[in-house]
Amino acid sequence: MSIDAIHIAKRAERAVLPLLTELLATGEQENRIALGELYSGDEYIQVQLVVTSRPADLLDDDSVMGDEA
Repeated sequence: MSIDAIHIAKRAERAVLPLLTELLATGEQENRIALGELYSGDEYIQVQLVVTSRPADLLDDDSVMGDEA
């Protein structure tokens, strides 16, 4: 894993609680932020953190990470 990816993962850990708090306080169904960017060769990748209660946007159970990650 690149150093940039590690920094992005640390940002996600710090950002999730404030995102949830804001989502619940505002009554919105979605809150998202860009955590950073990565490159794979010439391909640009933006890493996002999304908190949602919108049923159509929920991932299926197979996509949920467990404690093993």
